[in-house]
Amino acid sequence: MTVDQHLSLVHDDGPFSYVFERIAARVGDRAAVVDADGSTVSWSEFVQNSNRIAAHLLDRGLGRGDSIAVFMRNSSAFLETYAASFRAGFVPVNINYRYGAEETDYLLADSGARAVVYHAAFRDVIETVRATASDDVVWIEVPDGTAGSAPEWATDHRAIAATDNSAEESAALSNSAPSGDVPILLYTGGTTGMPKGVIWRQRDLFEILLAKGNPWRDLPAPESLDHLVDVATSRPGPVDVAACPYMHATGLFNQLITLAAGGTSVVVPGESFDAHVLLTTAARAGATLLVIVGDAMARPIVDALDAIGDRLDLESLVAVVSSGATFSRVVKERLLEHLPDISIVDAFGSSEASGIGINISTRGDVRDTADFVLGPQVRVITDDGEFLAPGEAGEGLVALGGVLPVGYHNDPDKSASTFREIDGVRYGIPGDFARVDADGTLHLLGRGSSCINSGGEKIYPEEVDEVVRRHPAVADAACIGVPDDRFGEAVAAIVSCREGASIDLETLRTHVKSQLAGYKAPRRLIVVDEVLRSPSGKLDHRWLRATAGD
Repeated sequence: MTVDQHLSLVHDDGPFSYVFERIAARVGDRAAVVDADGSTVSWSEFVQNSNRIAAHLLDRGLGRGDSIAVFMRNSSAFLETYAASFRAGFVPVNINYRYGAEETDYLLADSGARAVVYHAAFRDVIETVRATASDDVVWIEVPDGTAGSAPEWATDHRAIAATDNSAEESAALSNSAPSGDVPILLYTGGTTGMPKGVIWRQRDLFEILLAKGNPWRDLPAPESLDHLVDVATSRPGPVDVAACPYMHATGLFNQLITLAAGGTSVVVPGESFDAHVLLTTAARAGATLLVIVGDAMARPIVDALDAIGDRLDLESLVAVVSSGATFSRVVKERLLEHLPDISIVDAFGSSEASGIGINISTRGDVRDTADFVLGPQVRVITDDGEFLAPGEAGEGLVALGGVLPVGYHNDPDKSASTFREIDGVRYGIPGDFARVDADGTLHLLGRGSSCINSGGEKIYPEEVDEVVRRHPAVADAACIGVPDDRFGEAVAAIVSCREGASIDLETLRTHVKSQLAGYKAPRRLIVVDEVLRSPSGKLDHRWLRATAGD
């Protein structure tokens, strides 16, 4: 049986759940997760905790297809909640923990969340959104040292994990078998400023992530799920240290691969990215893999290595994997000076289209910024609507065939524009423009929209514009992305003030961060007499770019 034939059949079982449970049965004492406090969750404990969360939610009335919102920083609890969803047939939903109440309330309503698992640090946000939530929503609070006991309306995560009701758990779980057809709902930035939920069936995502194996985790292409388990348990598993949040596709997808490979996910301590802490954690854990997001993380990592590299033992490191933002050649070269034996894997994809291209750099063979080797299912559509022929050079929109998401949740128009059937084949066309050489090298040119990509976070100017204009000193405003050495792009706000009023950057940033995630706040402020618009009120984008100095 071929891999594709096998994986096309795993919808009868939830593939992730199937593999996780069998790994735990064989190597239960192996570490599945090392948490931020240094405590270890074994594979036996990981599956047990996941099953207890699943049984608790089933006992509270949830059933297959119900959505479970995950509002947490990186942690064992985050991964256990996803595993619980896989086991019971729930739909896991990622919530960006940087969001405020307004953004979170929108996502809970849009996803129809029946349960919310959140870190205690975000209790204030959760208390606010509870006011508009349905009475039957189940709330589970995960303690993180920032608050006291869970409120009376929430269940303490520790109590669920510590409750040994084997008979009741077995009965509950036996009535809710896992299924590969139950989706994962992965929210990503939307063109209207609010996130869009990408619908991935579990079996499709499993195939995309694992069917071809993974050399950085010593994982060959599996012939069957049982073969995958055999390989995963026959040798020490990969040790994965992610600098990026699990709530985003880069972090989540990589942790799912590592766990399915029988490995260990190592959580980096701290509330924000700190390159010194990351590298110290990686050295202590014997990391084989670092997962990052482009220059926004790679530049501070290289600076930290310049300062403390000789004092760290990173000899176990096999690869640094990046996706989601620009990873420049000069930074790769500096990284390889410190870590000459690693491979740098720069992947080009998105939440909607995984596997568009890959760029692998090693010492002495460093690939240029934003240059990728095309994936086998990738085509490029020219301005006249035709595909470039194999070996033909040209420019156009990137289109990915093969295994794709179902579409966007609650957005048929966006689904129809992004996922199109051409010549009888369904393609994902997320909006990336690229130039292709005759040898198949793809040079990414960027998105065709005004979306700002700051350190892997998508920011839509219209959303920030609206909040900036709410400040009493502001008459009009327009935001645009400008180059940034660390984050790739940053938000610049071009503002005209009301008569007699003035505003400075820190005041504006504080105002924006009071209503939106902090990374959306402008990093540059340009005050003008008038924000130039056409008679119809539309922004003059040429003037906007010139004024921002772009």
